[in-house]
Amino acid sequence: QIGTNLHNDYADFVKGADTNLRVGPARATQKGWIQPKTMAKASSLILAAAIAVGIQLVSMGGGLPVALAVFACIFGAVAYTGGPYPLGAIGLGHISIAYAGLGDVFTMFYFGLVPVLATYYLNTGFISATAIGFSLIMGSFASAIITVNNIRDVETDKAIGKKTSAVRYGVKFAKREYGILM
Repeated sequence: QIGTNLHNDYADFVKGADTNLRVGPARATQKGWIQPKTMAKASSLILAAAIAVGIQLVSMGGGLPVALAVFACIFGAVAYTGGPYPLGAIGLGHISIAYAGLGDVFTMFYFGLVPVLATYYLNTGFISATAIGFSLIMGSFASAIITVNNIRDVETDKAIGKKTSAVRYGVKFAKREYGILM
């Protein structure tokens, strides 16, 4: 999460999404508190540490399922607001998860399914329907936060071509989405 937030701070600034018009909590890169290159390095260090922890979990019995989860999470951390890499490296140009309007869906995956199911699997060696249910609940709460942020940022996102669900389908849709997620 920390590595993703740092990379998001960096990438949104570099892409022009975080300007002086931004509403919401201050972003360190946007405010000039940290240089973009320094923020990118910090994100990389945190993600490298996450990979090291992931390797340890794999070696402790997590095996292939946990290795895939670690890979997916590191990919998602950079791809959320990143681009052209890693998505450009697989032929998807300058697409990013958030800028393509997929933030809500991927947040469900990365903050619900992956952490809850990976933790459950590491403790039990299997996945249950109950664990899936709880993972969807946790993912819904996380996605609701993204939805609220998308509603707040709709005008600045529109201006720079960030196609969030609130931009694509309107604020009314996003408010309904929020209600369903909560």
